[in-house]
Amino acid sequence: MKIKYFLLLFPVLFFSQKTVTIKLNESIRDNTKTVKSLSVIDNREDKEVGTITHKKETYRFEFPDNDAKKSIDNWFVSSNKNAVGTIDIVIFLENLKIFSDEEQGAAVPKVEVMISSFISKDGGFYYLDRINKVVNISPNLPKSPFGLSLTVSNLLHEFIKNSYTTKPSDLKINENELPQYADIITKELPLFKSNQIKDGVYPDYKSFFDGKPLEGYELIKNSKGEVLRAKKGDEKIPAHKMFAYVENGKMYHHIFSGFLEMFKDDKGFYVFTNYGTLFPVQMDSTYGMFGLVGGIAGAIDANAKNKKLQKEEKYNIYIDPLTGDYIFKK
Repeated sequence: MKIKYFLLLFPVLFFSQKTVTIKLNESIRDNTKTVKSLSVIDNREDKEVGTITHKKETYRFEFPDNDAKKSIDNWFVSSNKNAVGTIDIVIFLENLKIFSDEEQGAAVPKVEVMISSFISKDGGFYYLDRINKVVNISPNLPKSPFGLSLTVSNLLHEFIKNSYTTKPSDLKINENELPQYADIITKELPLFKSNQIKDGVYPDYKSFFDGKPLEGYELIKNSKGEVLRAKKGDEKIPAHKMFAYVENGKMYHHIFSGFLEMFKDDKGFYVFTNYGTLFPVQMDSTYGMFGLVGGIAGAIDANAKNKKLQKEEKYNIYIDPLTGDYIFKK
């Protein structure tokens, strides 16, 4: 009887898992009219996209036909039926994993993505762009499996469209070197080839890793010694528009609340902090519906959450030299 009961129950348990297809509907038309083809090299060890639990239901994510390469290849063809360009773009898919992360006692759906693009020519590959980060559901999308699917689709759409207009690197990567492309490119960056970094203001990650600070700018500080802006004559750059500054050989990286000292070891450049410090919780917009009182309550709630998050364990958080994004791996 027990065996029969289990066999009757098994199909119910098996089919209780729902499938969410990552729909690639929005056009990735090449408006530059320079791209002839786009193809994917799926280098993921695990081809499964992942599962999450939402409202006591389990959802499994997959690409159409459960094939990322075929789906993205077809996406380009359907969006560019009369492609007239001469450039061949290759998308190198290294990781795309959907999962749930525990935050303050609640499961938060996220996607970890590592994907890069190259121009294929002369028997080699020339780097264009990269995404290497963990992404939450976009704030303007529903907090649901459907919203997470749209987040992945939108992320891929934006990445491919940006790749059309990005200038390629001059460094040739051979096909057998593709899995090591990041290390190869990083070793050639001026900041990794030199043991010294120039004092000055760096507006973005590219200028920083190229070791090229803005010329002629001086730092303006308040009475506490905190940097407010950089100035060159009448030109001003506010602190929040700086990626970093270097003073007396010490590096400081800009985050939401100001600047943190940045360090270097054999793995690269990093700040010693945690996720909550880098990305503070913002006030929930629903509080604003209740006017001034709601705004005050929302601010208190956000402040309490941030204090808790910022007390969590700190560790070395490295900065990807190819994107400027944080790498959250302990």
